Amino acid sequence: MSTVVMQSLAYVQHSSSVPGAKLLISGDLKLQQRTPLPHRGVYNVYNVSVIDGSSPFASAYDLDNIIRSYQNRNLTTVLSCPIPMWTVGRAAGSPFQINAEIRYPVEVISYRPGFWETIKFAWIQYVSVLLIFLWVFERIQRFVFQNQVLTTVPIPVGKPHQS
Repeated sequence: MSTVVMQSLAYVQHSSSVPGAKLLISGDLKLQQRTPLPHRGVYNVYNVSVIDGSSPFASAYDLDNIIRSYQNRNLTTVLSCPIPMWTVGRAAGSPFQINAEIRYPVEVISYRPGFWETIKFAWIQYVSVLLIFLWVFERIQRFVFQNQVLTTVPIPVGKPHQS
């Protein structure tokens, strides 16, 4: 089985014409996958920061570039069904607060099965079909020989031929 270790991004945007004291965001962080993962090991290709904090270039901190490079990844996350709750009435000198409730739902992750997993799955299917066919053909054979549908001649086995 594959283990995924990654750093991800969730983009939240809200606007209001009324001054506020607090913004509460509640939603599910869902995984989006473009191609299947390898069949085993730790998949940590994206276990790096989404924002390159060591870069001296201003383009590394540009939101357009950050979102664009993030969307080019095989595995991304999206905040699904974000419900913003805007609280008004901030006192002078008090900071604006952002609270986020992020739930992580159970996800289905596709991966390419390995050789032995494929063989095991194929073997189970082969044996189940084989047993059904053996049972059906045994019934047909018994019917044919008991009801003498075909003309048969018994040949003794184990006696040497005489010259």
